[in-house]
Amino acid sequence: METEPKISVIIPVYNVEKYLRHCLDSVCNQTLHEIEIICINDGSTDASLQILSEYSARDDRITVLQQENSGMAIARNAGLSIARADYIMFVDSDDYLALNALEILYTKMIEYKPDVVVCHVQNVIDETLASTEKGKSLAASQNWFESKRLASGLYPVALNKKAQFVSVPWNKLYKHDIIRKYNITFPPKLNQEDEFWLWAYMIHCKTFYFVDEKLYYYVRRIGSVMDTLYSTPIALDIFDQCKNIYENTKRFTNIIQYKDILAQDFIAQSNSRKKRISPSLYPQFLEKIREYALYVNASYCTFEFYKQIKQQIGNKIAEHNNHS
Repeated sequence: METEPKISVIIPVYNVEKYLRHCLDSVCNQTLHEIEIICINDGSTDASLQILSEYSARDDRITVLQQENSGMAIARNAGLSIARADYIMFVDSDDYLALNALEILYTKMIEYKPDVVVCHVQNVIDETLASTEKGKSLAASQNWFESKRLASGLYPVALNKKAQFVSVPWNKLYKHDIIRKYNITFPPKLNQEDEFWLWAYMIHCKTFYFVDEKLYYYVRRIGSVMDTLYSTPIALDIFDQCKNIYENTKRFTNIIQYKDILAQDFIAQSNSRKKRISPSLYPQFLEKIREYALYVNASYCTFEFYKQIKQQIGNKIAEHNNHS
């Protein structure tokens, strides 16, 4: 690479041969040329590694790391460990960027000097889902991004980070200095790490710039992490994430100002999971709520919520046992 990169683009890769070329083409052909592209092959068993090798052979900005299948968090951390640029961008390997995305984000970062630059997102329904009921449901989830949409401009970061930002790491340009200073990484033992990253980074931010352009294209497909999340026990990882968010926020800030915000988010997450998990997970589900309410963010509202859920889940367990 002839010049120092302005942005390090980190792309974890796992079994995405159908989507990977589109992703890499969108990154390699950015109008901002001064970038490094760090691809981490997370033990793919399809042709993903061959595709990465093909692209890296013709573009010296691409570095390919290999690891045994360890998950997206460890893959992203591996990319962070060798990133050289002043700014960091994450891209998932089944998604893609507008060709001027990095130039726009970088320009706003340099001009307005916020702590993070955020762009609007376009939900893309894969052809395998387009005509299905699942596809129609996912299409409606564009509202998730629209609810956080703002006019382009500079804004203060509020106490409630989730009220301002979609809890994904990939539609944002970050300052590497902040990541280094506070040693921010993705929790390696969780399958749901995005919200932790949001809070771990944003508690150190004062301002953000929102770009009201759909520069990131989020592909919804069968077999993606979000597609399979709620049908497996990893749905309970959200409770460990809530605990980690609380403890990390307490480490760096005055936790009193965040206690109620984090408690209300925990309650919302719990109610959402309660609607999705299988009866076999009820005992573990209840124990996670008990731990948080009594030993992490202990307050009147979390304790009352635990008592309410304990009664509801007790009834559900009894019903399930009666029908077994």
